[in-house]
Amino acid sequence: MLPLAGFDARVGTLPAAAAAARGVVVASAVLAFGYLLNAVADRGSDRPGKNPFAAAGAPRGAGAVAAGLAAAALVASAWAPPVARAATAVSLASGVVYSVGPRLKRYPLLGTLANVTNFAPLLWVGVAAGAQPPGLRAVAAGFVCLLLQNQLLHEAADRQEDRAGHVRTTVLLLGEGRSALVASLLGAALLAAVRTARAFGAVAGPLALAYVVAFPLALALRGADAAAMNRARAAHRACSVLTGGLLFALLR
Repeated sequence: MLPLAGFDARVGTLPAAAAAARGVVVASAVLAFGYLLNAVADRGSDRPGKNPFAAAGAPRGAGAVAAGLAAAALVASAWAPPVARAATAVSLASGVVYSVGPRLKRYPLLGTLANVTNFAPLLWVGVAAGAQPPGLRAVAAGFVCLLLQNQLLHEAADRQEDRAGHVRTTVLLLGEGRSALVASLLGAALLAAVRTARAFGAVAGPLALAYVVAFPLALALRGADAAAMNRARAAHRACSVLTGGLLFALLR
């Protein structure tokens, strides 16, 4: 869904739709590339139910498949505007340094922040030539806040696997309480980022309740419970999709 944020009908419905379709193809290849690298790199510490390579090991040809996915993303973006080509390259490179070398996910703060360059560039891969999508920067800023908050919930849920894989995440560094404070500050930053949205006053309260209070409170109180954090992360993801669609409409 992320490439659809760059849709700008002012350049013409057909060019905008074609660019969005191209962006979906690029994003699909980029995400498959990144998740494949991460699954192979984490096969020694992930539980089998989560990682298909945990029990059987890395499949033959995984490197070739990853290279093919990266090539597919680059080829699909070859005739895209420069911003889309740059976004594709940044996201691919970020996936490598995050999961493989220097494996930024091993380091607190850096590993958490690297998710921004993993995913946020995908908001631009569906931009058409000549398009300047209104509100895209505000949508991107709000997305980054939601992404990082969800990542903190993810780190809390996966703490045991991270320890086994010698990955020291931000949550392991700060603990649940201080991580919850960071999550609450991210919720406040979300509100600041989208304050220019139409009818902001009507949505500010529910957004604050969810992202400044509820999800950070869940992290503070249940952060040591992996099952609870997995549920919170799934709920956060669903809420983020709804919030992103709402903000996309209100910031246009």
